[in-house]
Amino acid sequence: MAYEPTIWKNREVEKPRTFTLQDNGDGTTTLMPAEGQINEPGTPIMAANMNKIEEQLVKSDQQASNSWQKGVYNDVDISNLGTYSVSKVFHVTAEDWQSEVNVERLIVGISVSHFSGLIKVTYATAAGHSTVRGGAEVVYNIAKHTDTLYYNQMDIISISPTFAKSYKIGDIVHGPNGIDISLSKAPTARNPLTVKVEMIGTYSIFGDLKSAGTRIWDSGSPTGDGYPWLPQSSGFVTKQGDNTITGLLVTKEDVVIEGALRSLLFRTNNKQHSAHVRFNASDTADYGFEFLRNGKVAMSFLQDGRIIVLDTHDNNYFYLDDLKQSVSNGKTAIANAITQMGVVTSPTAEFAVMAANILNLSNIVSGAGTITSTQSQTMFVVSGLSFKPRAIIFRSRGGNIQAWGLYNSTWTTSEFITIMGNTNNGNVFSVFAGGFDVKVAYPLGTGQFDWWAIK
Repeated sequence: MAYEPTIWKNREVEKPRTFTLQDNGDGTTTLMPAEGQINEPGTPIMAANMNKIEEQLVKSDQQASNSWQKGVYNDVDISNLGTYSVSKVFHVTAEDWQSEVNVERLIVGISVSHFSGLIKVTYATAAGHSTVRGGAEVVYNIAKHTDTLYYNQMDIISISPTFAKSYKIGDIVHGPNGIDISLSKAPTARNPLTVKVEMIGTYSIFGDLKSAGTRIWDSGSPTGDGYPWLPQSSGFVTKQGDNTITGLLVTKEDVVIEGALRSLLFRTNNKQHSAHVRFNASDTADYGFEFLRNGKVAMSFLQDGRIIVLDTHDNNYFYLDDLKQSVSNGKTAIANAITQMGVVTSPTAEFAVMAANILNLSNIVSGAGTITSTQSQTMFVVSGLSFKPRAIIFRSRGGNIQAWGLYNSTWTTSEFITIMGNTNNGNVFSVFAGGFDVKVAYPLGTGQFDWWAIK
């Protein structure tokens, strides 16, 4: 209750500080007021009024002790810098963690149904129960109305590598009447944590954060929340003392790097493996654009990209044009081979066309013909093949001439067999590129022959 001050009034009389003497009969005298007319009795100085002052002094002292004071330690965990900005600090001891087997989750619960603004959370810890050092800082940009979430973006401003290995920053979980901010802990980490939550928004939020509290939830599993998780990293570019810039750099404009031989270097922490993207040029010469692996050029673009040089598995360089020519030569050779097998194929055909033509290839070409004999030897001729046969089969089919024959290139020339009327009639024949001929008949008459030529 607010303090109600006493309105003090002076005593106003006709004859101030005037007294008469009264003999008490025992040798003492009493001064009796003889003030005359009393114009204002004034405020009496009595215990009730004085105790009221004493009580307020005690309350004021307590309030001063519990408020921020300059130059002294202020033992408070929540502060506000106006109606719409407030921060609160929570502390988690190592003993607060309940498990060294399962993944646990620290949850900061804030009872707020309407909020639009920023929530910044800072985590700080130290080694002792594990090798975790440093901490993390994360900002949640959020807009919600009861159970409707209009916007939610999480940005990790800074995080130490050991913290990221043992702790995982969670996204906002919201409901109609509150917001949960979570931090998952690896089973082997039992570090004390100091957590500072800062809120700035467009509503009066002091009471919401003042009533906020923490709780620890056991996932019940050593792999809960995706552990072992991929360590998180900062979404912001930061500069370390050794001039190393770390973090995710996102630009919406061009990035200009000027100077000769400028490159982007990617490498492992131990610097044993690396990859470069390098612009190799000066004000007077342009040597092209290069990709390097472990310090060795793997690919170069020369003359505005018209010439491309590649490194091979045996550490020899070759030009992409040479590769293109080699492919072209190979296609020509394949096309010619397919054509010789009986399926005409262009050297400029797509590989898919060549593959289809190969599937249509046959090593056997067949045909039929008619010959007429006037009781003399008759030549049976086949020509126009796309290859020189390595094996031949032929036979007569009806008519007056009856014969059949066999040929194989692995035989000697005397082993071409021609049979007519169950009689071997000699080996007069020739096999050539594009066909073959053979004497097959003596009798008078006409006969039809079937033949098969094998490539």
